[in-house]
Amino acid sequence: MSGMSPSRSKWQVEEVRSDLPVADVENILSSYNRQWHVANNNQAQSHVSIGSREFADVLLTEMHMAEIRGVRDESTLDVGDAAYVGVTHAFDGDVDVDSERQRLDESNVQIWSSRSPISFIATRPVGFLNVLLPETCLHDRVPGFSGGYAVIGTDCPAGQLMASHLKAVSSAAKSHGDLDDRCVAGAMADVIANLIRCSNLCVQPDLRYARLAEIKRFIADNLKRAELSPRAIAQEFGFSVRSLHKLFSEHGGSVMRYVKEQRLEGSAKDLRDPILCSLSVTEIAFKWAFSDSAHFSNAFKAKYGRSPSSYRKERLNLPTR
Repeated sequence: MSGMSPSRSKWQVEEVRSDLPVADVENILSSYNRQWHVANNNQAQSHVSIGSREFADVLLTEMHMAEIRGVRDESTLDVGDAAYVGVTHAFDGDVDVDSERQRLDESNVQIWSSRSPISFIATRPVGFLNVLLPETCLHDRVPGFSGGYAVIGTDCPAGQLMASHLKAVSSAAKSHGDLDDRCVAGAMADVIANLIRCSNLCVQPDLRYARLAEIKRFIADNLKRAELSPRAIAQEFGFSVRSLHKLFSEHGGSVMRYVKEQRLEGSAKDLRDPILCSLSVTEIAFKWAFSDSAHFSNAFKAKYGRSPSSYRKERLNLPTR
């Protein structure tokens, strides 16, 4: 998981001793739940036990602690595509969330974002489950979502499903070593997206992101058209070409680089399709609007590390001549 501790492909348990310096405790907790400050006002730290397992981009943790006071302030916030979303369910004891004047316990679940300040206090022993994933994992599932905070009761079907799913995945993560990480991560993201849609969370659509998604759908529908260009796309959506380039650059890319990547992915899919064996590499290149076979071959090799013909032979187990 980008920015987190090394990969945790199996269930692992870390014990955080009560005699550790506060800075060390902060670093350990932050490796599981983004950046936190521990604010115990010089009180003795409590022992913390953390179980965890990573599924692709999703990190599941189970924490047990006697007492802790934590805060994410303005100095520790994430922005843009670096932001993460967390969902927390306290299955034993309760946690007071100061900034929202909420109490987390077994009757609810909390959605939070690493974009926003938040603080919590546990004054008695507490156990809770938490799942953390990049906000970008939710963009296609909840278009326009850009963080937020909400507490949803388990008397709500979506809240009940979330709490039950967290417990079920936690149980499976401890007892089953062989799980499909991407399948588990995708299912978790789907349940969280459902929770966001069904909650009282104020999702303020980012109209520019929604428009970018619309443009990408248009590109997907027209990838095989040789005349697809920034000017044609801009005209379709009433943009200036400059505005179109700016929209893509805001999200770390460029228009024609995106078009090229999508065309290369389409051509790779065709090359590994046994039904299309009768098509030559050049014919596939032209099908995906590459006008020059040498340019296609060079671009393909740069992306996939081998020539189109070698890629096809490897994927289809064709004999080498």
